[in-house]
Amino acid sequence: MPIQLEALDQTSARVTIGDTQIQLRVGEWSDIVEVKFKAGLFLSVHAITRMILTSLNGVVRLYTLPLQIHPLHALSHYSSSKSFAKDLWQKVGPYLTLGWPQDTTGLEDGCITDEQFIALCDMIFERRKQIFFHLLGNFKEGVLGSIFDDLDRVQHMFYHNRLDVAQAWYQKLDAFVGEVSQRVEKWGGKYNYLIMSDHGFTTYQQKIHLNRWLAENGYLTLNNGSTEGDLSSIDWQKTKAYAVGLNSVYLNVAGREGKGIVGANEIEPLLAEIQQKLMGWNGPDGKSVMQRIRLKHEVYNGAYTRLGPDLVIGYAPGYRASSETGLGKVPQNLVEANHDHWGADHCVDSDVVPGVIFANRDLQNFGGVSFRDIPFLAIGKHLDQSHIKPPSQVSGGSQKDLEDRLKGLGYL
Repeated sequence: MPIQLEALDQTSARVTIGDTQIQLRVGEWSDIVEVKFKAGLFLSVHAITRMILTSLNGVVRLYTLPLQIHPLHALSHYSSSKSFAKDLWQKVGPYLTLGWPQDTTGLEDGCITDEQFIALCDMIFERRKQIFFHLLGNFKEGVLGSIFDDLDRVQHMFYHNRLDVAQAWYQKLDAFVGEVSQRVEKWGGKYNYLIMSDHGFTTYQQKIHLNRWLAENGYLTLNNGSTEGDLSSIDWQKTKAYAVGLNSVYLNVAGREGKGIVGANEIEPLLAEIQQKLMGWNGPDGKSVMQRIRLKHEVYNGAYTRLGPDLVIGYAPGYRASSETGLGKVPQNLVEANHDHWGADHCVDSDVVPGVIFANRDLQNFGGVSFRDIPFLAIGKHLDQSHIKPPSQVSGGSQKDLEDRLKGLGYL
């Protein structure tokens, strides 16, 4: 897809992409741009993006967001019903369709500035508000749910070093909640109204390489005396425990893992031993790395509990598993200072970052509210889920797509 850029003066330029032509000013995001390109001999793809001209003086830098699905020309079902996404585009206006449109990766890599990232979040938030109020205005019955995740993205990138930005966004969301509340109150208590967040935030100052700790404490062994590696480098005949994912430790259990060596009678004492040692681990600041470590049956229940992590790792404030740990890697370092822009997180002990729920009805009989209570809180009755079964397995392609997505978001 050919791209041409023509400088008009010191602060603006004209960009031509195929048949699309737009004019940009330095430091300002474009409107949503529609592009069309060939993806094969007989296939044309329509996509959308936003662009920003970040430099025109000396070095020309043009940055674009990832190409995203065009709701009017989706190659696969983008929404349910099929017309839902199209109707919003036509009745409210163009909107970004990527699941994580706030470009934290672009900010992390230095492609855009703090202010440009915040401006992008502002535009996404404002359009989502318009979509929400459009849907609210047409709401008659059922459940209307909408996610506003800009505050999450902002806190990942600014909670640790620019609290002013995070506080401004709390005020922005608070004003929005007030506006929604006023509209709901006009209905005279006809509808239940819920506001919830599934987690809070804390600083992420130290990256924990958990597999290195397991190696140094004799629970994990690498092949051929290697000092670093990944899951393929592990000597499974000499390994009793390993970490993969951000909050998980698994035992190498005989009959469950492909090359398991831990027998059934060893599981309980081995878990207790690892748990005790991890809880005694202090970081470079002299503080405990761990807030709480739980056994799987203390966290999960159901048919797939056996496949869950044997230990659920709850990090203390300031600590989080490294991306390398998430992928099962074994770096040489035990702890690494986090100098990333992504300096705050919530993949720690749940008590450190509790979620919240507010409602326009009495919650006193609920105690610890669970996600299982949401249907009752929303529509006043529990749902019969006996006929609903989750998929029994994930395909290899789906697993790779999931890992690629998590890597792109900074979790792996």
